Amino acid sequence: MAATVVINRLTGAGPTTTAITSTTNRMSTSDVVAPGTSDPIPIPGAGTNYSFWISTRLEATVAPTNGINNIKWYSDGTSFGTGLTCLGDDSSNYAEATGTQGTTGDVLNDTEVTGLSSVTGTDVTTYTSGAPQTVAGSIGAATGEFGDRFVYQLGVGSTADVGTMTARTLTWQFDET
Repeated sequence: MAATVVINRLTGAGPTTTAITSTTNRMSTSDVVAPGTSDPIPIPGAGTNYSFWISTRLEATVAPTNGINNIKWYSDGTSFGTGLTCLGDDSSNYAEATGTQGTTGDVLNDTEVTGLSSVTGTDVTTYTSGAPQTVAGSIGAATGEFGDRFVYQLGVGSTADVGTMTARTLTWQFDET
């Protein structure tokens, strides 16, 4: 029987795990699953404001016959827009997103989120279907969360355009046996 796998967003100190598969996953200056249009990331007069970082992870809710491995993560490769940069990477650890709600998130780095593959993350537009980010981990014939988390954060610079940015597609991929 084929596995059922969902994408979870992890929030709070616990963390709280919420399935976000096939939903709009908004970035904001809060650590909540569905902020809607609350707590947008303000365009600064100078410098950069950040979203709170977003941690996502896979979960098998129906077990694979043998297992799941070869986990990958990638974006649609499209720029987020003028003055916008989205950095991310896989991490073996979870850390609650922090910052000043309504103003800016703390900058994603390997001090805040230990276990990141790079010190500050990589521009996620470089991770495409042809060059995805490998995410460590696997699961056997079992249910539960598996693999590393993929953590990402939007930076909004002073040259960003006012308004809602265009949606981007972010994809998890894996092999099931």
